[in-house]
Amino acid sequence: MKLGLCVFFNYPFPANMPIWRDLYGGIFSEIIFIQPLVRSAERDVVTVYRAAFNFAGYFSDARTALESMDVDAVVFTGDDCVLNPALFGSDFATRFRWGPDVSGFIPEVLPFAHEKWLGNRHKLSVLGRFIGDYGLYDQRIQGWQQHLPDPARLLERYRSIHVAVDDLRFPTDEEIEKLTGTQREIIRRTFRGNSSAPQPYPLSYAISDFFIVAKPHLAEFCHQAGLLAAMNVFPEAAVPMALVSLDGTLRQARDCGLAFQWTYGRNRDATFFVPTSIDELRDCIRKQPENSIFIHPVKMSSIRRAEANITSDTPQP
Repeated sequence: MKLGLCVFFNYPFPANMPIWRDLYGGIFSEIIFIQPLVRSAERDVVTVYRAAFNFAGYFSDARTALESMDVDAVVFTGDDCVLNPALFGSDFATRFRWGPDVSGFIPEVLPFAHEKWLGNRHKLSVLGRFIGDYGLYDQRIQGWQQHLPDPARLLERYRSIHVAVDDLRFPTDEEIEKLTGTQREIIRRTFRGNSSAPQPYPLSYAISDFFIVAKPHLAEFCHQAGLLAAMNVFPEAAVPMALVSLDGTLRQARDCGLAFQWTYGRNRDATFFVPTSIDELRDCIRKQPENSIFIHPVKMSSIRRAEANITSDTPQP
């Protein structure tokens, strides 16, 4: 089975690309880098023109390059994830329970609504995109409901992976006090004086820094991700929704007995790994637990290219 790798950057870090080629070029059949804003003459780099908070649109913008990859599936990863090479070799199909019925993989799809759903303020912006015919922010996407998957079908897809699409709980007075005027307007239009409210469209949430798409489903994934990006849906909602909408089986880490080490980048209580040499990074990769898919975040930009002894024109294996 041939795997392709797509490394996407929220911000341009061209000096990191040679490190990725060196570490993973012998594991993946092809590598494509998606970099915002900065042009490159490198044949494996695609430049896109979007902000970091809209990276779901990267994939629709880079669709031609992605579809041209001669692979069976594409592994997508943010540039601050470090992958476990042992899981992407000859044992990939066994470890990820990959077969012809599988459309994709994502570490974990989470319900959009739960008791503390408002703890993530990005969810309010997501809600605002689905209110009314144009969305709260009047994005001029007339009839967006006609472009996205039928809600009933999407609900069935969520049921197939055991993800609930429950009603939202109205915020407490304390939570309301912390909201901006726009956020309060989203709450007002969502709940309309009720203590709970159905979701305006079947929503979910997920860590979107890593996922896999089977090549036969790649075009549809790029299309759905592009639609949601056009509506400015935050990527942690857009990516899982695009994956769930695909025909076929969506695998999650729990289905495969796999794990992942993910820490929120702004968690002040966490200790982040910032390697200062390529050898230190290789040691980190080597010491990952056997069933660990990736570690996040790892800042490759801290590695000096001279110390890594890698140049930008290093050819891909």
